[in-house]
Amino acid sequence: MEQQSPTPQRPDDVKPANAAPPPVAADAVQAHQGADAPRSPETADPAAPPAPEAAAPPLTPMGWLQQNSPFLAVVAAVVALLYYNFGFDGVYRACLVAVGLGLVIFVHELGHFLTAKWCNVHVQTFSLGFGPALPGCSYKYGETTYKIGILPLGGYVQMVGEGAEADEDENYPRSYKNKTVLQRMLIISAGVVMNVLLGCVCFIVVYRFHGMPMPPAIVWRVDAGSPAWTAGIPTGARFKEINNDKNPNFETLKEGVALNSWYTGFVHMVYETLGGQTHTVDLRPRHDANDSQPVIGVSPPGKLQLLPQKNPDDYARPAFDNSAAAAARVVDLWYGDVVVRASDPSKEGDAVTDLRHDVEKGTFDAAELCERMRRLGDRDLVLYVVRNAVRAMKGAPEDKLVVPAKGFDFDDVIAATTDPDHPDDVLAVKELRTKAGGDSHQDFDFFDYQERLKRLEGRPMMMQVLRVAKGPNDATTSSRVNVLAPPAFHVTLGMRMKMGEVSAIRDHSAASDKIQPGDKIVAARVTAGGATLLNLPESELDPVRLPYDLERAANRARAGTAVQVVLTVKRWDAHEQKDADVALDWDDGWRFDEELPIGEASAMAVPELGIAYRVESTVVQVEKGSPAEKAGIQPNDRIEEISFKKREKNGPGKWDSWEEMKSDRTKPGAAAEYSYDQWAHYFYVMQSVELPDVRLRVSRAGARLPDMEMTLAPDASWPLEERGVILLSDMTLQKADTFLQAVGMGVDRTWSFIRQMYMGFANILTGRISFVKHARGPLGIAEDTFEAAKDPFQLTLWLGLISVNLAVVNFLPIPILDGGHMVFLLYELVRRRPPSDAVRAVASYVGLAALGLLMLFVIYLDAKRMWSGK
Repeated sequence: MEQQSPTPQRPDDVKPANAAPPPVAADAVQAHQGADAPRSPETADPAAPPAPEAAAPPLTPMGWLQQNSPFLAVVAAVVALLYYNFGFDGVYRACLVAVGLGLVIFVHELGHFLTAKWCNVHVQTFSLGFGPALPGCSYKYGETTYKIGILPLGGYVQMVGEGAEADEDENYPRSYKNKTVLQRMLIISAGVVMNVLLGCVCFIVVYRFHGMPMPPAIVWRVDAGSPAWTAGIPTGARFKEINNDKNPNFETLKEGVALNSWYTGFVHMVYETLGGQTHTVDLRPRHDANDSQPVIGVSPPGKLQLLPQKNPDDYARPAFDNSAAAAARVVDLWYGDVVVRASDPSKEGDAVTDLRHDVEKGTFDAAELCERMRRLGDRDLVLYVVRNAVRAMKGAPEDKLVVPAKGFDFDDVIAATTDPDHPDDVLAVKELRTKAGGDSHQDFDFFDYQERLKRLEGRPMMMQVLRVAKGPNDATTSSRVNVLAPPAFHVTLGMRMKMGEVSAIRDHSAASDKIQPGDKIVAARVTAGGATLLNLPESELDPVRLPYDLERAANRARAGTAVQVVLTVKRWDAHEQKDADVALDWDDGWRFDEELPIGEASAMAVPELGIAYRVESTVVQVEKGSPAEKAGIQPNDRIEEISFKKREKNGPGKWDSWEEMKSDRTKPGAAAEYSYDQWAHYFYVMQSVELPDVRLRVSRAGARLPDMEMTLAPDASWPLEERGVILLSDMTLQKADTFLQAVGMGVDRTWSFIRQMYMGFANILTGRISFVKHARGPLGIAEDTFEAAKDPFQLTLWLGLISVNLAVVNFLPIPILDGGHMVFLLYELVRRRPPSDAVRAVASYVGLAALGLLMLFVIYLDAKRMWSGK
C-alpha cells in the first residue's frame, strides 16, 4: 500500500493548473503515468499543491495473499528450483545476485534522482525495475513515489516535463523542460557517471583488500596454422611487451589483438622463450570468416593445483569422468617397494593373483597393475607388497594394502611425478622444478609437468601431490600423497579420414621454401643413419595420426643421429598435378610444443617439421569391428555435423547441439566456397569429452542418411599424454600495497574497460567481432553473477564490470537511452531550439522497438547458450 507523507507547501512544489499529466519517460521504457490527480482547470490554483489521491482501503491479510498470489507462486518456484539444484548456498547466492544487480541499477537511477533534485526538478517516481510494484515495495514520501517494479530489467526516474509528449506550462519552474540545456545534460549524464564511479570503487576495493587475479601473458597451446604458429612463437613464451605495454598480462594481449589492431592491423610483441632468448615480432591477427573475433592463436597455461570445491553441492570434480585420472588411486607405495600380488578382476570374487615382479631388482609390472586397477572400477584394490627396507631379507614379509577407489582430490597440488629419465620404474619419483618467479615453494613449473606427460605417455605414472586435510577444531595438516594414474589412450571411431591441403608453413622451419600451401601429403618415409624407420604409403597414411607416427619413428633413432623425413606431396605445377618427394630435416627441439587444432577450422600440425595441414571429414577407410563399421559408415561418406553427449549432474547425460563441420574458404573477391575440413578439431575435442557417445549426420552420394549414434573406443596403440586432471588456470594476483596505489590501479582498470567496450562496439559494427557469439543478455549476466557470488571479492569485481558496462551501453546514441537524450540536447545546444516533438516521438518509438527486439534477441541467445551448455 502506498503511504503519503505531508510536505511543506511551496508555490514551486506544484504544477500549473493547465499542466497535463506527463507520460512516462525512462532510461529504457515508458513508465506508468504519475500519481498526481487531475484537477479542474476552472478551480485549479497554480500555487496550491496537487490534490492528494484518495487512499485505497487497507487489504486484509487474506486479500493481500490473493492479490499477490501469482507473484508469490513464481518466487516460491524459483526458490525451490534453486534449492533443489544448489541447496541453501544456491538460494543465498541468488539473493546476492538480486541485491548486487539491484545495487548497480539503484546507483544509476540515484545519479539521475539526486542531480534532478539538486537542479530543483519535480521528480514524480523513482523506480527500480518496470511494471507494477512488488508487494510492499511502493512508498510515497513527499512528492515522489519510490517503488521496486516486478520486471528487474532496468529502472527509471520520472520527472515532470520529461518526454516528447509532455506539455507543461512554460511558467512552471520545476519542469524538466524548463531547465537549461546544461542542467538537463547534467541530469542525463549523472546516471552514467555514478555507474563509472561505482565500477571504479569496486575495482579499488578488490585491488586493495584482495587483489585482482589476471592470467599471465604466457603461451601454452598454440593454434596450428595461426599467425602465432606461423611466426614460430613457442610454448612457454612469455610476452614482455605488447603494443608498448611493458608489463602485460593475457587480458592486455587479448585487448591488443582484438581491439588495438583495428588501427594499424598489427600487434607489436616482444617475448622471451623458455631458453631465455628474446624475440620481437609484429603480428597481423587472423580474422577470416571462420573466426568470431581477431585472433593470433595462443592460450594461457594452467597451474599445478586441482580445482577447489567451495561447496559440496558444486557441480565439480577433480578429474574428468572416464579419464585415466578418474581411475587413479592413492597408494602407499614408495621407491623400492615391490608389488607381488594384486586383485585380479578377471577372476571370480576377490581373487588375488601374482604380478610379474623381481624382488631383488625391485621391479614389478606397473602396467598390468594399472590395467587391473582400471577394470576393478569402484571395488577395493588389494595389494601384497614387499617393502624396500626388507627386500634383502630371505623370505621377506609382505604387507597387505587395501586401496579404495579414491584418487585425486580437490585442491591437490602436483609436486612430483615419475622420473621420465627412468620411465620403467614408476616409483622413482622426481620433484618438479619450481616455477620461475614463483611466489612459494609450492608453486611448481607447469611446463616441466607438461614435458613429463609427453615423455611418459603410454606408461603408468605416479603423481605425488600436496594434500591439506582438516582435523579436529578445523586444524589443518599437510602431507604428501602418492596417486598412481594409469596410462591414457586416444579414443577413435575407427575411421581414416581424407588428407586435406597444407594450409600454413612455419617461418624458418624445415619445411620453409620446400613445402607450399596447397600441397597435399600422400606418403611419408622416416630415415636415420641410412635405415628406414617408417614407411607410410598413401593407403596407410592417417592424417590425424601422422604427427604421432612420425614422432614415434624419429624417437627410435639412436641418440645423435640425424633424422630425415621424406614427404610425397601432390602439387599443381603449370595447371598439372604432379607428385614430388621433399626431404625435410627433423627438428626435435619442437617436440614438446603444444600445437593443436584449437579452433573449429584449425589445421593439424607436425611441430618438428613446421607444417600445418587440414583434415577433411570424408571417410577413406573403416576398420573392421570398429564403432563406425557397426553404425554403418562406409568409405566416401562425408561427416557433415557432429554432436556429443554432455555430462549431467543427475542423469545419464544429454545430447549437445549439432555442430556443422563446414569451413568458409572463400578467397577475397571470389564466389563463396565451403569445405568440410574440420575433422582435426573435432577429433581433438573427442579426446576431452567425458561421455563417449557421439552422433553424426552423414552424407552419402549427396543424400543425407539417418542420424548415426556410436561410442568412442580407446586405441591401445595410440597413447595420449593428458591424464584428465582438472587444473586451475594460472593467475598472477595484482594487489595494491597502499590505498593511493589501489585508487590508481582502479582508475586504470576502469578506463581500460571503457576503452575496450567502445572499441568492441566498433569491431562489432565493422564485423571484426561476432555479436551473436559474444553478446550476453539478462539471463547470461544473471548466470555469470550467480557463479561469481561464490566469492565476495569475485562478486565485487564482477559487479564493477557490470556497472561500467551499463554506463557505456546506456550512453550509446540510441533514442530513449541516456545517450539518445544527450544527442537531442546537443542538437538543442547547437541549434538553440529543441527538435520537434514529432521527431522525438518517432525516434523514441523506433529506439524502443529496436531495444525491445534486441532484448528479445539476446535473451534468446542466452537461453540457447544455457540450454546447449556453451
